[in-house]
Amino acid sequence: MHFLNFFWRVVLWWAMPTLLGYDQVIKNRKWCIGAWCNSILASGSIEQVVIIAAGFAPLGVELASTFPACTIFDVDLLNMPEKQKICESISGLGANLHFVEADITDTDKCVGLLNLAGWQGNRPTLVICDGISYYIFSKIYYCFAHESKSSYRPSGAIFTHIA
Repeated sequence: MHFLNFFWRVVLWWAMPTLLGYDQVIKNRKWCIGAWCNSILASGSIEQVVIIAAGFAPLGVELASTFPACTIFDVDLLNMPEKQKICESISGLGANLHFVEADITDTDKCVGLLNLAGWQGNRPTLVICDGISYYIFSKIYYCFAHESKSSYRPSGAIFTHIA
């Protein structure tokens, strides 16, 4: 039964561009990711969020302000100091949002920089990869599926495969 539910979700996701039009898929993808994150974090089982290829997207800011007890890490290859300056100018932004400029394809260095920023690989972590998993899924999987295992609390991941 579980396999059938998964199968139909995959079929629906695959058919969605045809059913809705690709522009609607892109538009609704961001909303769905935000809704999934809110639902997962509201459960209280996740303590950290790592957003891979965060860019200038506001998801990290939204999650940090909505869930102040959760630590958020925006990770990208470029522009993280600039994003941090912009975000620091926003009043009320807590200390739970961290910006890490790292190349996810260099897994050891990326994990080291995340550790320096306060990430704890043994704590329950939600990893969000919106679009970038299309290009470097195996690197992301290796970096976080092996590093963020937690034996006492669940960890999760949201991967989108639309570039």
